[in-house]
Amino acid sequence: MQNAGFSADRISLSQQELYPQIKDLHRWAQILWTLMGRPADGWMEGDEESWDRVVEIIEEQIVETEGFYYVEEGEPRVRMLVNIAIAAK
Repeated sequence: MQNAGFSADRISLSQQELYPQIKDLHRWAQILWTLMGRPADGWMEGDEESWDRVVEIIEEQIVETEGFYYVEEGEPRVRMLVNIAIAAK
């Protein structure tokens, strides 16, 4: 942020825990893969063939992640850390 012209004394950094509601774990894994898995040059035709398997792997990894749990109603939750930066000119 300093490289963008903000003075160090005008920058505030913090971190917050977030436990988002996840109604459908499979759909959430699809969204994560869509947003985070896309190569810089875009999706390739062959990516469709492995799509379901990759989403399945992501689901497995989410469930094994520290901070993952189910609430009493059976809805999945996972701990996420959000980095917050506030800067003033």
